[in-house]
Amino acid sequence: ETLQSAVFQSGAKFKYSKVSDTGTHESYKRSLELLSMAGLVHKVYHTAAGGIPLGAQINQRHFKVIPLDVGLKQRMLGLDLAELVSIPTIDLINKGSLAETFVGLEMIASQVPHIKAQLYYWHREARSSNAELDFVIQKSSLIVPVEVKSGKRGSMQSLALFMKSHSSEFGVRLSLENIGKYNNVCIIPVYMAGTIISPDFAFISMKPSR
Repeated sequence: ETLQSAVFQSGAKFKYSKVSDTGTHESYKRSLELLSMAGLVHKVYHTAAGGIPLGAQINQRHFKVIPLDVGLKQRMLGLDLAELVSIPTIDLINKGSLAETFVGLEMIASQVPHIKAQLYYWHREARSSNAELDFVIQKSSLIVPVEVKSGKRGSMQSLALFMKSHSSEFGVRLSLENIGKYNNVCIIPVYMAGTIISPDFAFISMKPSR
């Protein structure tokens, strides 16, 4: 039940109350911890991202969960994989969640293998705001906000808000667009998600010319 709920809730803040009515909060909490220890799910913690390291500013009670594999997630969601591949224009309600899961897994796979990878996200801690960034990463001394889009369109309001409030030098938009830049936002194709973790990836090369 917990694994299935983790799949259905991926892309949003995980809530134990949404797992099932048959168990207790503590039993689901323990189940999720076991799944995490086994590597079947990965927690993405909320961070205030006010400085480095990002892990020093997390909220243990606020986290998202992504499953270990995009294909497994599709199967557990009951999606017709053949139709999904053959009809690229198919409209899925959870298409954004699938893209976010793929990006998260790619970033985990690109990190140092002998150290447990940790991902972070950010949302504005205000009752009247729903601003949220899919991921926040640390590049040397830089804190870089990352927004994931499942298509070629979509606003960047949350990204712009974070960059303004945190005085970010660079931001990243992962989408189906080609490599490019918009002011100080790097536009990178989703399939290249793992490259932004690499120490060889230089955001300075994407800096807009004056």
